[in-house]
Amino acid sequence: MLKDITEEGVIEMLIYFTSVPREEARANGFCVIMDGNVMADFMQVTIIRALNQFQHDMSYVKTFLYVSSSPMPDWDTLCGSTIDLPLTHVSDHDGLLEHADRSQLMPDLGGYLEYEHEDWVRFRMQVEPFLCDCVSISKLLAQAIAPFTKDMETPTNLEETKEVLKKHQLKKRRTIDQLQIDELTSQGLKINKLIKQESEERRSSIQFNPEFLSTIATVGKLISNMEAVKERVEGMWHTRGEKLEATYKQQTFEKEANQIIEWFEQFTNGVAQTHTELGESQQVAESLAKEVTDFETTTQQILIRTEKLLQSGTILETLKHTDHDTISTLMGKIKQLMTDFDDRLGKRKKKIDESVQLHKLTEMSLDWCIESAGLLSDFDLLCNSEDFNPAAAIVSIDQFLDENPAPSAENQQMLMELAEITENHWAKQNALFAFNRVMEISERFSYHSQMLES
Repeated sequence: MLKDITEEGVIEMLIYFTSVPREEARANGFCVIMDGNVMADFMQVTIIRALNQFQHDMSYVKTFLYVSSSPMPDWDTLCGSTIDLPLTHVSDHDGLLEHADRSQLMPDLGGYLEYEHEDWVRFRMQVEPFLCDCVSISKLLAQAIAPFTKDMETPTNLEETKEVLKKHQLKKRRTIDQLQIDELTSQGLKINKLIKQESEERRSSIQFNPEFLSTIATVGKLISNMEAVKERVEGMWHTRGEKLEATYKQQTFEKEANQIIEWFEQFTNGVAQTHTELGESQQVAESLAKEVTDFETTTQQILIRTEKLLQSGTILETLKHTDHDTISTLMGKIKQLMTDFDDRLGKRKKKIDESVQLHKLTEMSLDWCIESAGLLSDFDLLCNSEDFNPAAAIVSIDQFLDENPAPSAENQQMLMELAEITENHWAKQNALFAFNRVMEISERFSYHSQMLES
């Protein structure tokens, strides 16, 4: 395998190695040891050229120890270019101890560092895909955070808010859920456990390697960082969702509130402007009373809806991210309109009920007057006949009044009170006429009774 080595291959290996060590180790640079006693000349030249090019680009080689019992070769001549590597000639392995501790040298170089390249490769092959996935997901998480860090523009209408809220729900599934962070975290934990277990079972020297220990710690740190970023993204997503939910609920409330306000304004004015007639007869007044009752029945659904809306508004006032002042203002206006509506409808019902009662009392009084007037006319005719019997007349009058009692004083008083407050001119005139006619006929009954008894 080594006979196929190329400069490009060495450079790729060096670039890879620069990404592996810890930051502090990387800052110290590479210490390259080449054993010229055992390595073929062409391989030495290839590696020197690659290291020299790598040094020009990245300057990572801090020390180059060339071990050889022969003098240092003329590398400039052998490589065909100027070599700028920090070369130091060491005649034997003992000379390496002046530059490196035995713990950092493998046995074939006079040290006791146990290094199994297969263990290291296996370790890197297990951990690197995970590290790459972590880096990729961290970048995606950073991109996912970006939209949430910007000031949210509140949608201006209900449909727009509904659409934005729908997209927001999908955004979580397209970012956090699809990134499968939980699965990656689980994978990282398994990798950590597996690597530690293998190194302990094989008693491999890799478990004492600082880079191995640092990488294990890095895996744990990446897991923690991913979890922290995930929690942050989820928290920001949740907060954004809360704001959109609150906006959607408030806009829904405002839309329905404005509809109810419009209804109340329309029908309150309608009750005041169109429902003014009191009826010029009992039949018309009762028909108007039925209209008011039917209207009141039809408004029950809107009143129930209004009560539910007010309850919803009370809840919205306790939520974060809602405009409490706007909600409070709308609720206050609705409550005032409900009060005005109830007041006007109540006044209308009262007037209609009074009108119906007035007509009933008026018609009852006039009916009594008509019946009484007929009896009194017959009585006047009998008084002029020769066979008139006063005793029988008294009995006849008493019997009539028992069967057709005169309107009570309370009814007469109520008739006058209702006539006083009614706004219907004809109803007022009819009531006054009925009242006076009852008084007149009652006096006639009293006069006739006194005359007959005497």
